[in-house]
Amino acid sequence: MTTRRLSRRGFLTGATATALAVPALAVPALARPVLADVPDVPDTAMGQRVPNPALGQQWYMIRTLLDQDFEGTWARVADLGYRNIELGPSLFGRTPAQLRELFDSLKLKVVSRMVSLQIVRNTFEAAVEESLALGVRYLRCNSIPASQNTLDGYRQIARDFNAAGAIAREAGIRFGHHNHLREFQPIDGVVPLELLLAETDPHLFDLQLDIGWAVRAGVDVIDFMTAHPYRVGTFHLKDVAADGSEAAIGAGTIDWAAIYDFASRQRVRMSIVDLDNPPDPWASVSASYSYLRQLTF
Repeated sequence: MTTRRLSRRGFLTGATATALAVPALAVPALARPVLADVPDVPDTAMGQRVPNPALGQQWYMIRTLLDQDFEGTWARVADLGYRNIELGPSLFGRTPAQLRELFDSLKLKVVSRMVSLQIVRNTFEAAVEESLALGVRYLRCNSIPASQNTLDGYRQIARDFNAAGAIAREAGIRFGHHNHLREFQPIDGVVPLELLLAETDPHLFDLQLDIGWAVRAGVDVIDFMTAHPYRVGTFHLKDVAADGSEAAIGAGTIDWAAIYDFASRQRVRMSIVDLDNPPDPWASVSASYSYLRQLTF
């Protein structure tokens, strides 16, 4: 196999190559997605460089800065050049209308939002209404609780995701799931993320593939996307240093040019910068944005 730095060779953290080599569920290949089901981003969103319409900044990465100066921090994000952002379940004590007014004034769009599995199961319609008011295009389940980490748990989650996806689609929003490490760790020989993909409707559900977590799980991102064509709708971006720690985008070992070259043919439409615990959040925001704006592939 051709080596593409760490993204092709894989990087194992907390799992062995043997454990990750177990057969996955057979998933029928898709000839092509129904693109009308996917919120539109201009076709120029992928090309020889990653342009602003395809980039976003996540709230969680800058949460400590937001706690200190909410409006000012988002203004800095806008001044840096970002035009899209991702929020989570919290509206920071504000109404959707208040947030929309603020972000409109900064020329920022809340293109994506993350919600919990509890919200997906219990109050999803309300979350969709709030998200429509914010202008959200992508709603993503942010994590799978450890208590649900069984094959039966994932089968039920797949049913919940199909139901949520139908509600979101009716509203013109694309629903999906954001992975962490555990979705790639086999349970009784079955990779949970493969199970979710096998038992969800591609017209109703796609993935927000967190590339950093996938690489840490030993997953070859390009091979994964090849095996599941058009099932990845958006990216979460975090780089991985040689020692397995987080790094600003472009400062680690992941071959981003190879991934984006492939993603451009898979119609991946949005990339959200998402480092979990950067020691200097703003330095990582700035360095990641600068790298992505200059990335050629």
